[in-house]
Amino acid sequence: MKNENVLSMLCATAFDAGINLNTFTDAPNTLYCLTRVSMNASTAPIVTALVESLVQAAIRKSGSMASGKLEVPLSLILDEAANTCALPSLPSLMSEGGGNGIHTSVFAQTYSQLVNRWGEEGAETIFDSAAAKTIFGGISDVKFLTKISDLIGKHWVEHTSTSSSTGKDGVPSVSTSKTKQLDTKMRVDETRKLPQGNVLLMYREIEAVVNVVPWWERPDSAKFKASRVWCLEQEGITAE
Repeated sequence: MKNENVLSMLCATAFDAGINLNTFTDAPNTLYCLTRVSMNASTAPIVTALVESLVQAAIRKSGSMASGKLEVPLSLILDEAANTCALPSLPSLMSEGGGNGIHTSVFAQTYSQLVNRWGEEGAETIFDSAAAKTIFGGISDVKFLTKISDLIGKHWVEHTSTSSSTGKDGVPSVSTSKTKQLDTKMRVDETRKLPQGNVLLMYREIEAVVNVVPWWERPDSAKFKASRVWCLEQEGITAE
């Protein structure tokens, strides 16, 4: 905070009044908070403080509504949350924010990132409170993958076995038997080996392996590209 360049960006001026946190959620506004990976250590606390202040203002605003919810819902998209925007209130926000009209999406590389930042209890609250959980392949955390496998559970599977024998008369015979047994629906290795483009989606009481479409292959990709170009331009980066 002793850096004058940083202070100049944080303080309102006659030409830029800044953000009014108390009225931000009155309209469909959008706030982009960008950080560079190499500067996370210095910029993440500033981003965290800004977003946390916005969240608390939104909670106060929702408390003044008869419904207890914001008239214009607030969506928080926290990419690399543990590194770039480690909100102290995130565990309670995940469990209670929906009632205030605040919908939060958290993206992390590993479950251990959440544990390191919010502790075991906080990480469990964040994970368990998410109505939808999306898990990509390539994860090597056996403890976490075992938890996922246990959550999905088991199902009855019919197994067929065949055996052959030769009787005293020398005539061969074949017998087939069928049995049912409980098998794990999604083994640890199956989740780890999910191919690129497929994810395990757990939504409330159901689960499925689904295909995800990259944004650049979507029909509305032009909107995503325009948004990306605009964001980069704010950083002085020219993008095609």
